[in-house]
Amino acid sequence: PDRRIGLVMGAASAAALLYYDGMHPVNIFHFLAVFVGLQLVTYLLLATQLRPGGVLNPRAGAPLRSLIYGALRRVLQERLSEKRAVGRLFAAAEAWTLVRLMQLFGIAFNVGGLAASLAVVTFSDVAFAWATTLELSPQVVHSVFAHLAAPWAAFFPGAVPDETLVASTQYFRLGGLPASGYTQVSRPEFYGGYWAFLVAAVTFYGLLPRLALVTAASLGARRARRR
Repeated sequence: PDRRIGLVMGAASAAALLYYDGMHPVNIFHFLAVFVGLQLVTYLLLATQLRPGGVLNPRAGAPLRSLIYGALRRVLQERLSEKRAVGRLFAAAEAWTLVRLMQLFGIAFNVGGLAASLAVVTFSDVAFAWATTLELSPQVVHSVFAHLAAPWAAFFPGAVPDETLVASTQYFRLGGLPASGYTQVSRPEFYGGYWAFLVAAVTFYGLLPRLALVTAASLGARRARRR
C-alpha cells in the first residue's frame, strides 16, 4: 500500500506542477524544487546518520521514523509492526529497514512522477519558462541548469538546455509581460524544449539514487540481522 500511495502522489505532483492553462507558462523551478530539491534534502538527512564506513547509526531510527511517519504513519505502522526489533540489539536492523521502506516509497513516487510527466508532454502541449523574483541573469540560470545536467550531458545532450532556450524563456507574470525574448521565437514547440531536461532530472536525481539506496539498505539490514 505504501508504494501505491507513493505512485499516486508522484503522479499527482507531476500533473499539478506541469498543469498549463494556456495563459502562463509552466515555471520549471517549481518542478525542480519538488523532484530534485526535496529529494536532495532527504539524501542529505540520510547522510548525516551514516558513520564512517557507511554504517548507519542505530539511533537513526528515531529521526527517520519522525520523517517518514509524518506522512505515512498509518501505512507504515502496520508494515513495521512485523519487522520492528525489540531492544538495542536490533536497532541497526530496524534503522536500515526504515531506510529501505522510505526508498521504496521514493521509487514509487518517482516512477509516478515520470509516468505523469511523459503522459503530459506526449498528449498535450506545454510551454515552459523560468521565473523568479531574485535578480538572476539568464547566464547564471543556464550555468545552474548545465551543472544539474552534468550527469547525463555526455550521452544525452538533447536533455541539456542551451543558452538560447534559457535566455528566451525568462518570464514575468506582472501584467502578462514576458521578459526580453520570450515572445520573439515564432515556433511554439520551442517552449516545450525543457521536457527532456526535467525527465532526465527525475531519473538521475530521484529514481536511480533511490534504486541504489534500497539495495544498500537491504544489504545493511541483512548484515545487521546476521550480527
